[in-house]
Amino acid sequence: MNAPKTHPAYGHISINRQHANRESLFGTSVAGYNCVSLCISTATYDPDAVNRGCAYTVDKRLIEVVMSPYQFAEMVACMNQHEGSPCTINWLDGKFIKMPEAETSFGGNVVEQFQLSMTALTAECEELVGKARALQEKPSISKADRAEFTALAEGIVGHVKIHIPHLAEQFAEVVERMKAEVHADQAADTGAQPL
Repeated sequence: MNAPKTHPAYGHISINRQHANRESLFGTSVAGYNCVSLCISTATYDPDAVNRGCAYTVDKRLIEVVMSPYQFAEMVACMNQHEGSPCTINWLDGKFIKMPEAETSFGGNVVEQFQLSMTALTAECEELVGKARALQEKPSISKADRAEFTALAEGIVGHVKIHIPHLAEQFAEVVERMKAEVHADQAADTGAQPL
C-alpha cells in the first residue's frame, strides 16, 4: 500500500453549469440565472486509487470564478486574441466573495459618458446663447466680439462632430453585446443554439 502524495503543484480544475439567482456578474450587462463556474483546487495523488478509477482526491478550493454563458464562450473562442474575459470571483483563499450591491454595467458606463458629454455640450450652448444675448445689448459689435462668438460656435460644432459619432458607435456596440448575451443566456436556459 502506497501513501497518498501531496505537492503544491497538484491541482484539480472543473467547469460546471450553474443555475443561480445572480443579480449581477462583473463585466456583463445581463443579469441571469445561467452561469458557468470554473473552480481550481489543490489535489492529492493516491497511487492505490488508480485501480479504483480515480488517482486523486480534491482538497482545498483555491479559487472559483463565475461567468455568464456569453463570457465563457468569449473566453474560449477568443483565446490569444486579447487580454482575456471578465469574470466574477466567487471564492478566493477559502472565503466567499460577495459582489457589491450596485455595479455599473458596460451599458451603464456608456450612458454615463453620454450624459456627461451632453451636459458639457448643453453648458457650451448656454454659454453661446449668453454671449449672443450680451452682443444684442451692445450698440456696436467689435471684431473681437465677433471672433469670440465664432470661436465658441466652432467649438460646439467640433464637440458634436467628435463626440456624437463616437457615442453612437459605443451605443451600437452595447446593443450588439447585450443581444449576444441575451441569446447566449436563452440558449443556456433552453439548450438551444444561440441565434
